[in-house]
Amino acid sequence: MPSRRQRRVRVASVLAVLAVSGTVGAETPPVSGQTPPQGPQTSAPGTEPPFRPLVTPELTRAVIDAALRTAGHPLVRRNLASLAARVRAAAALPEVWLRGSHSTSDALNLAPTLDDPYHYSSSGGIGWLFEARLIWHLDRLIFEHDEISVERLRADREGDAAKLTSKVVETLFAWQRASLRANDPKSSTEELESAELARTEAEIVLDVLTDGWFSERLRRPSASR
Repeated sequence: MPSRRQRRVRVASVLAVLAVSGTVGAETPPVSGQTPPQGPQTSAPGTEPPFRPLVTPELTRAVIDAALRTAGHPLVRRNLASLAARVRAAAALPEVWLRGSHSTSDALNLAPTLDDPYHYSSSGGIGWLFEARLIWHLDRLIFEHDEISVERLRADREGDAAKLTSKVVETLFAWQRASLRANDPKSSTEELESAELARTEAEIVLDVLTDGWFSERLRRPSASR
């Protein structure tokens, strides 16, 4: 049976082993003025660049203006405004009537003489008549019937402009979606081909609507696809 002294030595040995193990496993405090050792750095997963839409409010307004200019809408709007002003001004002007006529006459007049108590003489002439009238229609100052036709033409033209604007916006966003699909690396080959075809179709439609303005805009260095 071990003696008391042997047991004390054995316990001291065990405590020494445990102390050494704790020292090895513990972290060494950094020395003042030194950077603590860094563990293995794990690279952050690649972040995708922020989404930048191709269709912006400025681009949309520019394309719509170009399409309306190509369709001649500003010129027609000015012509209709001028026509409405002339119709309103004409209501204050009088209506002018001018008439001219002439007449001829032949007559036999009894002019007896001593030698010929049944003598007749003929007479004739040409008469001219000129007439001018000024007529004011005061009711036209309140309402002119021609204004209805002008407003109907204006409403039809504004409706055409609204349809053209809607088509431009719809085609622009179709071009935006097709461009995103065409640049998506996750898309398959068939999807990329379909997206490229849709993008080309949208660009052609916009180019026709703007009479070549849209393709020139895309060729600028600042324009991104």
